[in-house]
Amino acid sequence: MFGRHTSENFTKLLVKLLSSLFPPWPKKLLGVSTDGEPLNTGRVGGIVTKLFRKLELPGIRVWCAPHQLDMVVKKVISDIDGGDWVKLAYS
Repeated sequence: MFGRHTSENFTKLLVKLLSSLFPPWPKKLLGVSTDGEPLNTGRVGGIVTKLFRKLELPGIRVWCAPHQLDMVVKKVISDIDGGDWVKLAYS
């Protein structure tokens, strides 16, 4: 995995890992949780899309709830006084 961070490289690595740990994974994997990053969830070339093509059953995509909460909190913090109040609180 020393090449570029492409969905193709990540997918190959993930398939290799899953196949090493549990060879019948394409029959058993039900779903994947991601952070919503396009590299992961892209409709054509995302990691999850490529991974789901290898499954025998339809998979379920779920956005990671803690990551969603983190994105909301960061947005709110930056909207309040440009985030300066957080720097002041922690100084």
